[in-house]
Amino acid sequence: MTGTASPLPRTASALFARTLGLAVVIGLCAWWSIAYTRGVLGFSSLWVASGVLCGFLLTSPRREWAPQLLGAFAAFLAVNFLLNGLTALGVTLSFLNTLEAWLVAAIVASRINDVSDLTQIKSSSAVALVATLLACTVSGLIASVAGSVHVSTPAPFAVLMRTWVASHVLGMGIFGTLTIAACVEGLKILGQPG
Repeated sequence: MTGTASPLPRTASALFARTLGLAVVIGLCAWWSIAYTRGVLGFSSLWVASGVLCGFLLTSPRREWAPQLLGAFAAFLAVNFLLNGLTALGVTLSFLNTLEAWLVAAIVASRINDVSDLTQIKSSSAVALVATLLACTVSGLIASVAGSVHVSTPAPFAVLMRTWVASHVLGMGIFGTLTIAACVEGLKILGQPG
């Protein structure tokens, strides 16, 4: 018997490493959005993390989504805990951020076989736009209700809703697309050497 390990532990350890790396990136993106783009209402004006998570999911095998979603949820919880303490609102928003990215990725993946195929760019863009608007509206409705209930001096529901949806649609559009490009192209995204 040789000393080679079976492929299963290497696959599991690779998935663990990717999931841990994703959680760190999601945590940093969430922290940046909360720390640097938080408006007077408490919601960020540009939400980067859900777009990054969605782009990463769309370039990963679906069998890896569950651990990646759990890692991202843990990262969202950790950032909310560090910046705002452990609150019902923080847990709710962490769940919604994860749900939103999953919903967009699930809708797009069910209708588009290869998100990197430029010959499908029109249909990919249309599906992604509809999925993003739907997911951000659903999460925005719940987040706005939660924000109205759990904050001592809540802003008007419509203002919370508009802020959430705008920041999440913007972040999903920019950073979801950028993440897909980075995952597909790797370092080539930076251009040709020299």
